[in-house]
Amino acid sequence: MVDSSDFKLDNNANITVNGNNPVKLYLNRNILLSNNAKINPTSNDKSSLFQIVSSSSQDINLDNNMYFYGFIWAPLAEITIVNNAEVYGAMVGKTFYP
Repeated sequence: MVDSSDFKLDNNANITVNGNNPVKLYLNRNILLSNNAKINPTSNDKSSLFQIVSSSSQDINLDNNMYFYGFIWAPLAEITIVNNAEVYGAMVGKTFYP
């Protein structure tokens, strides 16, 4: 679990899931995904393999041409998706802002 600092992925960073085993991140801080970052960019249906789980009310921001293919479970968080962010999969949050 990451709980000491924000989880930030930006500036063309890329996380790709290989194989059929899920990758789960348990986070308890702000989640910032932006600036052409890509999480699990694949043409196959592997959205269930990349999972972010948060029990925090900290913000989740996806913006600036980022690409997310996965699952986010953060029922207490405000999730913002803006500036050409592409999101595929499923998300659970308290509030969503376009």
